[in-house]
Amino acid sequence: DLKLTNDTKGHEAGDGYIIDSVSVIKNVFVGHDVYRVGGDEFTIILTKEGYRNRDALLANFNKVIDENMVEGGPIIAAGLSIFIPDKDSTILQTFTRADREMYARKAQLKKRKQ
Repeated sequence: DLKLTNDTKGHEAGDGYIIDSVSVIKNVFVGHDVYRVGGDEFTIILTKEGYRNRDALLANFNKVIDENMVEGGPIIAAGLSIFIPDKDSTILQTFTRADREMYARKAQLKKRKQ
């Protein structure tokens, strides 16, 4: 609800929420680069050990977010996708699949929040 935060509490509060969210992301995905792709959307490129452990990393991230729902920390929806050389002709296809997963998780989190 970054837009709601910006609209009701101001952009400084929204910026704080983004900073807190990045801290959560970086604490789970240690050693991986985090890129802000716009607004409140981020991309992490997993390599080597992180790539091999991607499912466990995502599960751990979702566990942290579930705890944040109870404790009042940042609530962030994530999606994961891998580039499939035989299927994907562009990296955008990979991002689109990850986006679909992220929106499904976001809907699930919003439903639980109500």
